[in-house]
Amino acid sequence: MRQTATVVFCVAFFVFAAPFAARAQDQVWTALTVKSGISKRWDAAASLEHRWRNNELDRFVDLRLTRDARKNWAWFYEYRAPLAQTVNPRHTLALEKTWKPRLNGVKLVEATGGVRYHFNRSASVRYGLYLQRSFGSLTPELSAEHWLETFLPTSDLRRTRYSVGLNWEATKRFRWSAAWAFQNNYTGLGVLEEDFSVLRLGLRCKL
Repeated sequence: MRQTATVVFCVAFFVFAAPFAARAQDQVWTALTVKSGISKRWDAAASLEHRWRNNELDRFVDLRLTRDARKNWAWFYEYRAPLAQTVNPRHTLALEKTWKPRLNGVKLVEATGGVRYHFNRSASVRYGLYLQRSFGSLTPELSAEHWLETFLPTSDLRRTRYSVGLNWEATKRFRWSAAWAFQNNYTGLGVLEEDFSVLRLGLRCKL
């Protein structure tokens, strides 16, 4: 089973990487995340990220503290610590709710909806929907995210990102991930400013 999972994950990696032969503006993002449980309901994580865009490299560390509330609610605070001059510090507060619908006792999907508030950002409010379903050690996922200027749905749309990915639980401690995302950035008037694809690669370690 483990060999089959490895083959599937490698094939998915090349499928995700294929679009990057086409356009120079497309990007590659990598993340190394270490996560640890502080208590039954509190988790802490640190994620070292590198983002390559054209000839520019952005580097930062995201530090996150998560509280697992009752009835599948959770909230977290995240601080982005810059490691390069091209990155600005960022404070984020988020609230999420997860649903796990079942049919005849079988879980259909794990769906999480959430809202994040980024302080001191023009696109300060991010709404997201995240879907995933585990099949043994493999977990495919889909996500859609919209950034707005305010909490009002009628406020100016500043960014969209749609992603498809695959996670592989290599062991109980290590999880590899690969995803392909398509992102649009808009000006304050709703005019498309830029669009690009992102190849996201990650490794998570649970302590």
